[in-house]
Amino acid sequence: MSRREDDGSWKPDPDFTMLHEALQEGDAASYYSLCRRLGVDPEDEAGRLLYERGEADALFTSGEFRFSAEGALAVEAGSDLEQVVGQEDAGQGQTAVRRRSKREDVPYAWDVRKADLNRLGMGALDVILRGSHNLQMQFPMLDAMNPDEILAKWYGAGQMKKAGVHETPLAWKGDGAERFARVYKTIDGTAYSRKEFRKMAAACKKRYPHTRGQQEKRLMGLDPEVQEAFVQAFFAEYRPSDSEKPDHPKAYHTPNIDGRSKTAMVNEIYRRIEALWDQAAQDS
Repeated sequence: MSRREDDGSWKPDPDFTMLHEALQEGDAASYYSLCRRLGVDPEDEAGRLLYERGEADALFTSGEFRFSAEGALAVEAGSDLEQVVGQEDAGQGQTAVRRRSKREDVPYAWDVRKADLNRLGMGALDVILRGSHNLQMQFPMLDAMNPDEILAKWYGAGQMKKAGVHETPLAWKGDGAERFARVYKTIDGTAYSRKEFRKMAAACKKRYPHTRGQQEKRLMGLDPEVQEAFVQAFFAEYRPSDSEKPDHPKAYHTPNIDGRSKTAMVNEIYRRIEALWDQAAQDS
């Protein structure tokens, strides 16, 4: 962070300078110690430094230590934000930047956190990643859900589509909003029937009321086109991973193909959520 001096200038905060340095050097012990002292959650906020300069915010993320401490400090010291970002994007592309958009009323990444994903085991993460590649949701639908409700859609779709449930669309009676409700509720039921998922969901942030029937009010109020797009995405062709079918032309890459790195799975799921958020921000 930076602080404003009496003369109106911005100066780097020494504590956060040390935090940058610990990140840059990969000094985990110093990083976690500083996080505790500064009140930063090391799991949820690792590398996420928000610079408030009146007219704009920049969010620097360091999921795999791609964070540029030099660029961040240059911004803190008063350098022009756009110039620093442009230089780094044109160089090694070290800095990932998230700017404020017209979507200020929607939480960053819809409040999905790495800490939430880390509460799940490898099997559940694999299912959620599979679902993210097999169920596209339009932004108005994502905007209308709590983070656990978003992850429930991917979890349920990941389980159901691998089992071939989507291959019998005529068995799903009803049309329009009725069919939409039947599909999303069945998907949700698949996710929330798992104790592990319910425990994770209970710990998620809740932007909206989450008592029984509240999600239904939100989702049933969506435009029919958004509802139908969700239904069609569920009944679309199943896309396997490269660990399932390495020769499949549409197989998606599994970062944890050897089955040993939970961090790789969490980072990949979160990267996909951030990519969706970026696209939503650009479209707003």
